[in-house]
Amino acid sequence: MQRRITALFLICIIMAGTLAACKPVQEASAPPSDEEVVITVAGSWPDCRALDIVAGAFTEKYPNCTVSYEYLQDYYPSLIKRMGGDNPVDLFFTTNIQEGSELQPYALDLNSCDQLDLSHTFQGLIDNFTFREADSEGKGKLYAIPLGAEIRGMYVNKTLLGTLGLEVPTDQASLLAACQVLKDNGYIPFHGNPGEFSQHLLYPWVCNLIANADDPQAAFAKVNAHEPGVSEMFREPYEFLYTLVENDYYDYKTAQNDTGLFVESSDDYYARYFLNILDQADGTPAKVDDIGQIAFMPSAMSLQGTIDKTKEDYHSGIEYTFILAPTGTDGGFAYMSPAHGIGANKASANMEWTVKFLDFLFQPENNKLFTEAFHVIPNTEEALAYTEKLYSVPDDHISELGQVTFAYGFYDIIRLNMVDVSKANNPKYMQDDGSGNMSLYPLDFYMENLENSLQEQ
Repeated sequence: MQRRITALFLICIIMAGTLAACKPVQEASAPPSDEEVVITVAGSWPDCRALDIVAGAFTEKYPNCTVSYEYLQDYYPSLIKRMGGDNPVDLFFTTNIQEGSELQPYALDLNSCDQLDLSHTFQGLIDNFTFREADSEGKGKLYAIPLGAEIRGMYVNKTLLGTLGLEVPTDQASLLAACQVLKDNGYIPFHGNPGEFSQHLLYPWVCNLIANADDPQAAFAKVNAHEPGVSEMFREPYEFLYTLVENDYYDYKTAQNDTGLFVESSDDYYARYFLNILDQADGTPAKVDDIGQIAFMPSAMSLQGTIDKTKEDYHSGIEYTFILAPTGTDGGFAYMSPAHGIGANKASANMEWTVKFLDFLFQPENNKLFTEAFHVIPNTEEALAYTEKLYSVPDDHISELGQVTFAYGFYDIIRLNMVDVSKANNPKYMQDDGSGNMSLYPLDFYMENLENSLQEQ
């Protein structure tokens, strides 16, 4: 009986703290001036420079409160364990949390906190992370806030291109021409894990075909309804991907077999592979040279922080840049989707300070400090204009998730079918004419598969 009373008492304390933090007040109350508070933020990265920067600014304003970052290995299982217990984390980095996820029972509904001001954030990002019942007319539940907007594109090894007299490509023609020169000199131009390669390279193009169609609403409705023939809307990006595979500009299996590259797909491996920092005979990674062997690596903008740190740690001399993948005849495409988010633990012992820090983090000037170091687009009202200016992208080459939010059933079909095309030059997936001669299936084979999958869905 004593244990039960104690447990109920603790629950009451936690609930009281949560209600106190989320009642309508002008500013969360602070502890007495002589009370020191530490807010713990859990993440999956060994360090988080972006958080350190904003945490320093927060402590400068509120000297009694320190914001501390904690790296958790085996992140999500470890995080769930740390959400309860005697020493729970206060805040945590996460992907989108919806009803039914393992984290949802522990996460505070941030829409219940009136002192958390998100009026200056980008509504499309907030909406994407908000859970709403089918018949709900309210604000919905927000278990995490997107820290900013992610941009997909590709990293370009300027040093390697320079050794061959090549410039950073700006459109499809110059990209394919550079690929041929690289291939002629013994390089596989594009590298990446096939499960992610085409998504990073071509998904922005796919989204722009819908968002910037002559009649976007009609195109959007056609896609969501899986109308017969809708697959033809995406023939151009599929044809471009097929060209890369057909000409061995992307040949993941040869890269894996001959060099051991991209058998792993973590951020750390991507950064080291790109900078030619490879495992030696004793298993220790070391820099091979300052030129590298990867010219083009599709990935996300946010990977730059890991690459920058890896370059510094291993004293790499490779110069590189991140660009929108120049897959269009007149340049690249930008698509804004949510980056990682941050959530609050309902069991936080420092709820008022936890919410206070979240409010501080999403004030535009502080969010810009964070996202500049985190390498994502700021979560502010000007996010779209910021992206256009950053990449000098025209209006008809940019879109955001508020314009293209088709069902995951469609997204998964597009993604998986592109993965199949990415693997087309792997002998395991090629066709045999019966006499041992192997060849790629034609592009129409994959287009028919796409159409059939859409109709079956």
